[in-house]
Amino acid sequence: MASLCTAGGAAAVVVRAGAANPHSGVRETGSGKADLTTGRAITSKTVFDMVSNSRQFTADAVLLLAGRHRLALNDPLSDNLDNPPVRARDVTLGDLMRHTRFSYSTSNCVLLAHVVERVTGKRFRTFIQQEFFTPLDVRMTLSPAVDVSGRAKSYDEKGDSMSPDRNTAVTVVCNAGPPDNFRAANQLLDIWTK
Repeated sequence: MASLCTAGGAAAVVVRAGAANPHSGVRETGSGKADLTTGRAITSKTVFDMVSNSRQFTADAVLLLAGRHRLALNDPLSDNLDNPPVRARDVTLGDLMRHTRFSYSTSNCVLLAHVVERVTGKRFRTFIQQEFFTPLDVRMTLSPAVDVSGRAKSYDEKGDSMSPDRNTAVTVVCNAGPPDNFRAANQLLDIWTK
């Protein structure tokens, strides 16, 4: 297995709870390579594909709708979707959120996003933008076509080497202010957790 030092890296921000300025980190740092080909370093401002970090938005969308009594966590999937997969018909929305009847899986979040669309009559991305990100003055971009300057490249481990990941389906970045003023995932999560 390739080590973190040669295979990639991470960016992190530590924030103080209750800070007057929600965007000021106590400590921001980056370590490793954002691009293994060019050797470009990761900084605290490097933009990453959020991948599994974005699952919390799906879960929060379901919880918001449950709080508004538009659905319940003990509702079977079949109450909210036409023709769900046969083996998932009796699975509840809560099961999907907790990954209790299936293993940890992207499919769970995809099914939950479809439920959100069905219940709200809106595209999932529109719903989370309106309900979560617009109030935070953040615009989300969900698109495989987005070319973001400073974005870390995704890689797959192949034996003892790393190769570019050509299967990255969706880039999730956020921006505030002028277009192209993209925030790193750690900055979005800082805003989100406040």
